[in-house]
Amino acid sequence: MSDFEFLQNKQNGKWVISAPRRSHRTNVEKAAGVCPFCPGLESNEEELYRVGGEVGDENWDIRVLANKFPFAPDHEVIIHSTDHHKSFDELPFSQVELILQTYRKRFIAHKK
Repeated sequence: MSDFEFLQNKQNGKWVISAPRRSHRTNVEKAAGVCPFCPGLESNEEELYRVGGEVGDENWDIRVLANKFPFAPDHEVIIHSTDHHKSFDELPFSQVELILQTYRKRFIAHKK
């Protein structure tokens, strides 16, 4: 069994990725109640890209981390803001603009 598989929804034709082994991640129980993406925990994760602030400090707008549990060779986590529990429509337009620019930059970085 591979780590993931592509499945097609027969009703709408859309493709999804199923990765059942990802539910058995290491250290999940140990980190219960602690969000690894919250400000103040920057030194705990390998940072690949950032908008705002200096590396290692809490003053950032967007952070991009390597996914500890990837299902593909290039699998990153983009943290949209220090208040990352908000959805796009709750963020200021200027932040949404930065997020979209970040997605574009990361896409271009991996396109090569």
